[in-house]
Amino acid sequence: MALARGKRGPSQTIPATKARIHFGELLRRVYKNGEHLTIEKDGLPIATLLSHTEYEQLRRSAALRELDGLNRSINREMQAKGITEEQALADFEKTKQLVFEEKYGRAVKNRKRKA
Repeated sequence: MALARGKRGPSQTIPATKARIHFGELLRRVYKNGEHLTIEKDGLPIATLLSHTEYEQLRRSAALRELDGLNRSINREMQAKGITEEQALADFEKTKQLVFEEKYGRAVKNRKRKA
């Protein structure tokens, strides 16, 4: 088994059979030591065991990258069409109002609450 030290703790490659037999111990290692364990079957990496916290961080990072890409794409399209940010926000507010009216049947007016 190869052991390579990474930024977030050691990483080790384990055959699937050994992972199956020692699964509880592997979970403990991941949880307590922050290890990353790659599980191989027939010499091919199939899965990686890592802490739930690190998994959520990876998911968040991927979502932020995707959001950033969408934002850049929208900005390019707006520039190509000559739409300003103010125009886009005004169109968004109009669309939001129309969707609300469609869903609830009437527009919401800015009302002052009674004290």
